[in-house]
Amino acid sequence: MLKQEFPPEMDWLSDLHVRVALGYQGMQSDYHLDQLDIPYKKPRKSQKNPQAALSAAQKAVNKALSQIRIVTAQAHQEVNHSLVQNR
Repeated sequence: MLKQEFPPEMDWLSDLHVRVALGYQGMQSDYHLDQLDIPYKKPRKSQKNPQAALSAAQKAVNKALSQIRIVTAQAHQEVNHSLVQNR
């Protein structure tokens, strides 16, 4: 849906600092972004890597990004809530 609203070939987001959740991992390859903040994904467990985990630095980055995203999500919720109440 994002590609339909903002076609990658039009450089919609090139001048913006974009913060997204893990669900938007393909955004990095689809859009030419200079400033994209996306959390680290925990590696999969395997025979070669039975103790798959994020490093302390990666966990700290993910926590900082989530704290920013939650503020944005709560503000978005407040706007939606006030729009619904004013109908």
